[in-house]
Amino acid sequence: MYHGPIANFKPEYYPTGDISQFFGENKELYSKAVCHNGFCMQGHNGWDIVRRWGTPILAVEDGVVCETKEDTGGYGKHVRILSGTNEWTYGHLSEITCKLNQDVQAGDVIGKMGNTGFVVSGSTPYWKYNPYAGTHLHLCRRIVRRSGKTNVVYSSGHKVFVENYLNGFFGAVDFLPTDFTAKVEEQLKASDKLALLGAKALAEGNNKQSSIYFAVAAFVRSFEE
Repeated sequence: MYHGPIANFKPEYYPTGDISQFFGENKELYSKAVCHNGFCMQGHNGWDIVRRWGTPILAVEDGVVCETKEDTGGYGKHVRILSGTNEWTYGHLSEITCKLNQDVQAGDVIGKMGNTGFVVSGSTPYWKYNPYAGTHLHLCRRIVRRSGKTNVVYSSGHKVFVENYLNGFFGAVDFLPTDFTAKVEEQLKASDKLALLGAKALAEGNNKQSSIYFAVAAFVRSFEE
């Protein structure tokens, strides 16, 4: 399980949680807008997380900063961190507060929420409540090997082999809402368990079942509080 990328992170669709776009969504948009070396993405390759502009971004796992860059498009100001066999990308930041080759711990502030790079203005549910429309964090994970042949070299000098680079998402893989649950299953409230089931059903495209879980979770929460 990973540390939340923002404080009190809820890995569910807004308004229940903080997600405006999950992994694999909007294939039509990304297959036209994001192509490289003749390959185009088959959908969104991470999670879009919304909070106010300037909200601190936290490292989700211990690691070393292997890339700090600013692109005019794409991820804009972004940070990449190598954490064991994971490579994490934090995109669209307004400010980068970590340095290349810096060792970070889960929960360390590495930047601030922004809207740099390729964002769609007004696309996030918080656009009325922050000074910059389109503000969100793009969080992406890829699986890497650090020995043997390499296909990526970072500005830090680290060399890795990104697994399944041609999987339609440039090697990015999905994660479950439960990956970002800081409590063990036995410690979760009944409403938390139901909400996680709802988020999982939603990510699997089962909207009807998801709605039932969320509705019951809200009902149970009213008694817990």
